[in-house]
Amino acid sequence: MPIVRINYAAQNTSPADALRMNGPVITIDVEPASVIWSFAQSRGIILNGAKTVPALIDTGALITAIDRSVLNQLGYPPYGTINLATAGGTVAVPIYLVKLVLFSNVPDPRARIILDNMTIASVDLSTQQYKALIGRDILRNVILIYDGVTGQITVTY
Repeated sequence: MPIVRINYAAQNTSPADALRMNGPVITIDVEPASVIWSFAQSRGIILNGAKTVPALIDTGALITAIDRSVLNQLGYPPYGTINLATAGGTVAVPIYLVKLVLFSNVPDPRARIILDNMTIASVDLSTQQYKALIGRDILRNVILIYDGVTGQITVTY
């Protein structure tokens, strides 16, 4: 059972304050899902590779969402829409099939979580420091410990 611990040490602030101010942000890779790659290759369509982005672990998000600018860079269209409840009301947003690699910057590849053929929502996160929200659709499969006292999160799966 892999365990990933992230300490949020920051310059000029304690780890506890850094975690409180920024939230539990991790690094992920976003790339076309395997079924999308296969389809594109069979048709001679060229897609763009993985994009590495910061992602906020968001226990309030029902579904994982990624900034539309990141998804547009992958080079293929959405496959549908869903209604997404937001603070401003319900909105229809595009959905994509992607492959996600969570903790992509962790040196030990055994600690990475690889999720292929995931349905994610396309949202506008252009004003945020992170470009993805990790929702409960992913969190339901992990144990997450948020240690605000030490400024650390632990994820195991």
